[in-house]
Amino acid sequence: MMSLRKGRMVKLQISGRNLTDLDLFTKSDPYLVISRLNQYTNQLSQVRRTETINNELNPDWPVLYMSLQELCNNDMNLPLQLDVYDEDNKNQELIGSAVRSLAELESCMHSKEMIGLEYKGRSRGNLIIQLCYIDPPSFQERVSASAAPGTW
Repeated sequence: MMSLRKGRMVKLQISGRNLTDLDLFTKSDPYLVISRLNQYTNQLSQVRRTETINNELNPDWPVLYMSLQELCNNDMNLPLQLDVYDEDNKNQELIGSAVRSLAELESCMHSKEMIGLEYKGRSRGNLIIQLCYIDPPSFQERVSASAAPGTW
């Protein structure tokens, strides 16, 4: 029986470390937004948003699970925008941003390299890629790729 899987899936778990505190009386309430350039509108489109972790400058956001197609249009080198915001009631304030491809996120996970967040040229903390797992191609995808003209 054929699999009903619709493309390769990606699991990402990202943590923030030493995020800048933007709140006066409490700690920031950070959440992460992953966006990519929309090929039709040439503007950033949100792919995923984590939950908000209240009063925490070192959040460990839950695992995000999405298709490779949805995340980066199956292009591991497509730049992804990583924005961390502080949520306060109905307001949100940008803590910092970084741009990395999925291939770079995977490399950062293996090397344990932290990704610096910046806002207006100032360092605003770091992101750590705890998990970046990409499903291997299915048997059908491998057979199709090997049968493509110019690959044999």
